[in-house]
Amino acid sequence: MLEVRNLSIQYPDHPLIKNINFRLEEGDICFLTGNSGSGKTTACLAMAGVLSHVKPEAIVSGQIIFKDINLEKENPPPDLAITLENPYSQLTAIKSNVKEEIAFGLEMRGIEPEEMLRRINVIAGKFGIAHLMSRDPRSLSGGEIQRIVISSSFVLKPKLWILDRPLSELDPYARHLFLKELVQYAKENKAIIILSDEPAPDIYSIASHVLTLKSGISNFSVNNKKGRIENINVSELDTSIAFTKTKNKTNKKESKFNPSLQAKSLCFGYSKQQSNIINNISLNVQRGECLWITGPNGCCKTTLAKLIIGLLKPIEGSVLINGINPAKEPLWKVARIASYAFQNPDLQIFSTKIWDEVLSGPKFSGYSDEKCINLTEWALKLFGLREKAKHHPQDLNRSEKKRLGLASTFAMDTPILILDEPSQFQSIKEKHIIREAMRNALNMGKSILCITHDLDLIF
Repeated sequence: MLEVRNLSIQYPDHPLIKNINFRLEEGDICFLTGNSGSGKTTACLAMAGVLSHVKPEAIVSGQIIFKDINLEKENPPPDLAITLENPYSQLTAIKSNVKEEIAFGLEMRGIEPEEMLRRINVIAGKFGIAHLMSRDPRSLSGGEIQRIVISSSFVLKPKLWILDRPLSELDPYARHLFLKELVQYAKENKAIIILSDEPAPDIYSIASHVLTLKSGISNFSVNNKKGRIENINVSELDTSIAFTKTKNKTNKKESKFNPSLQAKSLCFGYSKQQSNIINNISLNVQRGECLWITGPNGCCKTTLAKLIIGLLKPIEGSVLINGINPAKEPLWKVARIASYAFQNPDLQIFSTKIWDEVLSGPKFSGYSDEKCINLTEWALKLFGLREKAKHHPQDLNRSEKKRLGLASTFAMDTPILILDEPSQFQSIKEKHIIREAMRNALNMGKSILCITHDLDLIF
């Protein structure tokens, strides 16, 4: 049993959560939801008993009782697990392969080697990661890393499992598979599950309870429509990359852009000892066109984007961006005609102020001071970050960091935009903003290459 009594949390500058009260029994699945910034991650950390370690400035009152232990005052029990919002930050960074990564938590709990191996083999079959066991975790795609950190919690057999946005990097097949396994796990192990995410029909369908956070106020309710996903027939997706193209009408007289992106017969592999992971891929994107790249986790979508931008060099084939071969030119030259928003926004943040972060792109491009300021203000306002211009980027939540990466990319005003999972962590409202920003870019005559698992983003 988990009971939360009068839980309130505030930071020095503002209150966040006020008087949360609820109770969960064995086998319950609670969907913790609310828009970006509503306090979902803070609530997850508090209910896992680690908020005071992660955010020592947080002021917490109330009680979180699990198995007669007050998690805010005592050490969490070994049968409690949390899967963090950022899967990249949950890798140990000391294990050389996936098998050892998943085994780490079991080692810390003193599980016998034979039992460790049995649990790892079971989870490898459940989540389709057996082929990854000898891989370096840091070499995997975002979706594969998320499967690994989920598996690392799953094998611990927690009785209280708190998951903060565990679906953000997963393809549709992996998402449905995991939700189906979660329902079965809670039922068979009499475990309490708390799953935090943006509002989503498929999560509502498995939840026994829903806890909604909004402006510090909580609403806890019983969901009488749970369990539907147990009847979903999940079929394996094609393992290859898929391409869909959208073309908007552009005003050729007013457009200052005449972009073109071509790739011919691209082949790539990370080592000579392994077979190529990209074989004979060709594509063409012209003015006012968006090329959508979809496909399951691990099918090399991000690798393809890195080949196109010049971060990786093909073994065979070639890329031309406005007549420039990025494999043969310095990155600074390529960056003036094509800007790239990374899948993991942490990889492109380097400034200590949000304003400076976005301003750095236009300055690098050699624009006038006035244009740099105008582009920076426009991009921050476009993606809802203008009020936080003086903040440190690391003070942003995951959703805001993603939009910061997009703002930095759009502010460069390049004729070609490469966007890797731009709608991750976003609410319906924020997804609409991103979609409209992309439409406007196409109407201006720009070209976009967009990688996404979010099929609702495609227009």
